[in-house]
Amino acid sequence: FGQGPVGLSATQLAKAMGDRLKLLSTSRDRSAPARHQTLRAALAWSHGFLDAQEQAVFRRLAVFAGSTSLAMAQRVLADPPGAGALDEWAVLDALAVLVERSLVGMVEVDGADPRYRLLDTPRLFALERLVDAGEHASLRSRHAQAVADSFEAAHERRFDGSIGERDWLRQVESDLDNAREALAWAREAGDDLTLFRIAPAFVRALPRSAMAEHMAVAERIENRAADPVPLAVQVRALTACRVAFSNLDPQRTRRISERAADLALRLPGSPAHERLHYLALCSLASAASILSDDAVVGAALARARALEDPTWPPQLLFFGADAQARANRTNAGFLAAMRQVMRLGEASGGDPAAWLPNLVDAELESLKDTKKVFFFVD
Repeated sequence: FGQGPVGLSATQLAKAMGDRLKLLSTSRDRSAPARHQTLRAALAWSHGFLDAQEQAVFRRLAVFAGSTSLAMAQRVLADPPGAGALDEWAVLDALAVLVERSLVGMVEVDGADPRYRLLDTPRLFALERLVDAGEHASLRSRHAQAVADSFEAAHERRFDGSIGERDWLRQVESDLDNAREALAWAREAGDDLTLFRIAPAFVRALPRSAMAEHMAVAERIENRAADPVPLAVQVRALTACRVAFSNLDPQRTRRISERAADLALRLPGSPAHERLHYLALCSLASAASILSDDAVVGAALARARALEDPTWPPQLLFFGADAQARANRTNAGFLAAMRQVMRLGEASGGDPAAWLPNLVDAELESLKDTKKVFFFVD
């Protein structure tokens, strides 16, 4: 790479960028204006042209990791009712100014509503201003609660039929970095409720390559499930997180699934709780099938079928079909079960490539009239 743009080698420049705001432009004319001498000076100069509300929005944006939607920005950045003049509309006006002055970027993905983000260096500067203003702790807490509300609502949308699976993933993936920030805050604050509210949608949206991250969240959920967290919130989190251990520790997966199913039995009767109970039972059947525990599989599936409503969205019914296919993996019913998985998966807006290999194997085995054990990857 040769010499960097300020007369530093690539190694020196990379090291210096660890504290970007102290990086001097030593190759420039020393007679240049002070605002051109350091990144901090340049940002401070631009920051000085902002009015008080614009400065508040700029520094408060530092609590977001990656980008944020307008709705989330307005909720987190605006002053609480009665606590100041910065309301949601003032936040919108300030964002427009910050974008115009290139202090904030706008991101558009696949025709979705635009999102706002601070680049890394302006974010570091904004974070300094946030700490200096004494707002850092309160804004992190407000951000975490907003993310928890968003991810809890996203988990409900995952199964209500209002959105296809791939579209749902694209939506949630946009805020995974914000969820990571909120989970870090929850860990530091010892806030188990926020952890449990974020975790279900978070782990369902993680890519397969992030299994280590999935396991870390699952372990926290497993170790912290306790009465202070509402039963329904515990069931959602345990049911979603048990997948992390499916192929590494089947016994552990079964224990987590059994706990979720047992807790679900204590939920008061309601349509929402029935659907949650159904998911927990399907998860238990899937976990037990890995261990070839036919008695537990059969009992869990029978209880799930008793709750099942054929008018439910395919996003929900898919889990019953998937559990049934796992239970039938060594018998003649596997092909029919896999065809049902494929139908419901496609109707859910999912990726057929996730189930196609098992369906092809089932079709081939049916031609030979033989039995075969299939390996599922959650």
